[in-house]
Amino acid sequence: MASPQAFNDLARAMHHARFGEALALIDALLRQMPESTSLRRQRAQCEAALACDAEREAQALAAAIEAPELIRVEAALFDLEQQMYCNAAAAELRALGLVPRLDAASPAFSKQSRAPVLIRFYGDDSGDCVVVCFAAVLRQLPVRLLACVSAFTDGSFVLTHRDGELAIESSGQVAVCRLAQRASLAELLTRHAGQRATRLRSTPGLRLLPLQSLADCDRVWRAIAGS
Repeated sequence: MASPQAFNDLARAMHHARFGEALALIDALLRQMPESTSLRRQRAQCEAALACDAEREAQALAAAIEAPELIRVEAALFDLEQQMYCNAAAAELRALGLVPRLDAASPAFSKQSRAPVLIRFYGDDSGDCVVVCFAAVLRQLPVRLLACVSAFTDGSFVLTHRDGELAIESSGQVAVCRLAQRASLAELLTRHAGQRATRLRSTPGLRLLPLQSLADCDRVWRAIAGS
């Protein structure tokens, strides 16, 4: 026979909506009282509540990581500091074969910053990779990013950037390679090309997805925002 304390614990867990704890208590009680319809009814209530919680958490996570669509913008409309940061690497990137391809902004991302954020994409005619860069102030802290990104036909991405920039973690979709903060742009692009080649060699049939249009850059931005 189940102890009164076990039912008290169950009542307390249900009252405080601790449905995971309540489910474990109900299962323990059902092992002693397998014919109890009341316990089985409470078990169904707990499972339904947990399913609703899981759905709400999934919706909140999706909303948190969903990147808004990028819009094409004129760099001259943004503050001088942002323009200077996006221009700072232009000469060196040009020497490495990459030129400005797109100036864009994300309205939702800009709302998180102190001012609208200019996002610049550098690339070449091959579209094998883009370099994305921006400078922003998030939660009153300055953040910067200059990263090489390549996309693949399976929906995955390889991203290479340097320590000291906006923290981006590897995920199921994005493989992140991080270099020392003092790494040059040439080193960054060389390492990225190596990571890209390794990914292609290790996955038969995989191909690069060219990154050239606004929609292509939007996919890159969504991958960054989701990581």
